[in-house]
This record gives sequence, C-alpha cells and structure tokens, in this order.
Amino acid sequence: VTGLAEYFKLFPGRIVHSKVYRTPQLYRNKKVLIIGNSASGHDLTNDLLSEARLPVYQSRRSKSRWDGDSPPPGIAWKPIIKEFLPSGRIIFEGDTYLDDIDTVIYCTSYKASFPFWNV
Repeated sequence: VTGLAEYFKLFPGRIVHSKVYRTPQLYRNKKVLIIGNSASGHDLTNDLLSEARLPVYQSRRSKSRWDGDSPPPGIAWKPIIKEFLPSGRIIFEGDTYLDDIDTVIYCTSYKASFPFWNV
C-alpha cells in the first residue's frame, strides 16, 4: 500500500497484526480500523464493539460469508486502503478517508509455523 512504510515509521505502534491481539480493553475509547473480514477480522471487529469507540471501521475487499447486506450496528465498512498519508490520514478506494485513527489492526492471515516438530 502506498505510504505504508513511512506511516509505520511516523506512527510507531499504531499498526499491529491480529496475532498480537489479546483483549478489547486495550482499545477502550480508541478509533480502530480493522483490515480484513475473514475469520480473525470478523472476530476482532465484533469483539471490539464492547470497548472501542464506535463505529469500529472494517476495510474489506469483498463480502464474507458472515456479512449481510449492510454492516451490523457499531460497524462501518470501508473499501480497501489506497494510501497512508504522512498526516495520518488513510485514503480508501473511491477517495473516502479517515483521520485520527488510533490503531490499525491487520487481520490478513497467518503463516503456520511448527518449529517444535522435527520434520
């Protein structure tokens, strides 16, 4: 994504991966953007409804098996990210944007690793 590397440097700790997510309490009253709507994206978005500032934003490439025709209460769907700006603004396809996001959580799958198995 254009600008991601610079955004990551300018706002350390603002972008995390779902693998480090443990509890919604860490996001109490925070403006959160979830990237992805497969299993972990769906689960985290719903989990954050109890603590994060609403709506919880969810960037999605396509409709998932759990999605209806409109987002559930407390969730706002956004298209995929086009660009991260040095100002902190996040631009989406269609040129909509969000400002003042406290945390971006990437829910973009995992790489399975079993280093304790001697294969």
